[in-house]
Amino acid sequence: IKAALSSGDFALAAKILWLSLQVAWQKGISTLLGYWIGFKKAFMTVTLETFYGALSLISDAWAGLKSAWVSTIGFLKKGWSGFTGMIMKAWNHTFGFMMKAWTRLKGLFDDSIDVDAEIANIERDTTEKNAEQDADYTKTEADTKKQQAQIEQRRQFEQDAIAQAMVNDLQQHENQYAAELQKSQQALIDARKEWAAAINEAKNKPKETKKPDSSPLKDAIDKLKNAGGAVSSAQDKVKVQGSFYANAISSLAAGTAADRTAKASEEIRKNTKKTNQLLEDSGGLTFG
Repeated sequence: IKAALSSGDFALAAKILWLSLQVAWQKGISTLLGYWIGFKKAFMTVTLETFYGALSLISDAWAGLKSAWVSTIGFLKKGWSGFTGMIMKAWNHTFGFMMKAWTRLKGLFDDSIDVDAEIANIERDTTEKNAEQDADYTKTEADTKKQQAQIEQRRQFEQDAIAQAMVNDLQQHENQYAAELQKSQQALIDARKEWAAAINEAKNKPKETKKPDSSPLKDAIDKLKNAGGAVSSAQDKVKVQGSFYANAISSLAAGTAADRTAKASEEIRKNTKKTNQLLEDSGGLTFG
């Protein structure tokens, strides 16, 4: 600033002062922004972990409820299937026993009936019907396990999606904070560059040399200061010339009025011309 003022560039001095304040301001802002971003980062990390942790717990709880419901329904279905299957198998056995007894009874009266073959067919039918009941029971249990597996798969998918969403949000905030810091640091760098350029410009400026005052007002003042001598000289010459006027007037005392008027005009013209010449030589005023 001193160098800029020494060179007479007041605008540059003001610019350096402003840029110095701007550098200090940007430095303080950058420091405060770093603290603020650190706080926001920690706060947002805790907030996101809490939020997505709650989502994870809700997902697990909902999956647990669905799995428990499926297990309950499966248990009831298996119980009902087992119960009905037991009744049906008992009925199949009873019906098969009655059919075999009837076949043996018919064989006592009809030799054309192959009792052993008929009984084998009845036993095969009974076995197949009982196998269908066992298959229904097994299918009910398999359906329950399949639904539980789907619920677990869905739960795992949701957990992975929640974890990925949390990572994406954390990364997004991290990028945003990094961009804010980079912007603040770049503003500080730019301010320092501009400040350094202004400093170099001030250092390389030549110092202003004292110029002589020259203006119409200064010239008028100088002329007034020097006017005293010229006026004194002019006064002396006017006094001498005044004697010419007196002598001329006295010489005009004789003669006619017309002659006196003509001579007087001629003398005044001559004396006026001499007076003007004297005043011009003295730098004073002239008369027309």
